[in-house]
Amino acid sequence: MREEYVNLEELEIANSGTQYLRLSRPFKYLENSFSFNVDVCSRGFAFRGELFFDNILSNILELEEMDKTLKGSTTLKEFYMESFIKFEMMELGHLNIEIFISDLESDNHLKLSFASDQTQLKKIISFLRSSIRN
Repeated sequence: MREEYVNLEELEIANSGTQYLRLSRPFKYLENSFSFNVDVCSRGFAFRGELFFDNILSNILELEEMDKTLKGSTTLKEFYMESFIKFEMMELGHLNIEIFISDLESDNHLKLSFASDQTQLKKIISFLRSSIRN
């Protein structure tokens, strides 16, 4: 299994070494909108690029509630765009991570999901909190 870690510049969530999500280099470009470098890989399918997300503060609050109750979901997404990253609590403390990347210019799409556990929530929250502070 790949090592999972969080710091001020990067968050990585991995599952079985062949599936991972990495967010890095947060950049605030509007009041509550941020861009992130995103690196996603699942069994040979991959995306590396930049995605934009709005309402990060709302996502943080939803993640904190999920961490307390082990219920709920939140979706990192930019208004009016198709691409998203969704974190959803499932039964028994499993965290489902669903990712959809759409490249409208070339009509390419990547959709994948993988499971992790609730311990990742604190890492995600810490990373997003540090992103909005900087």
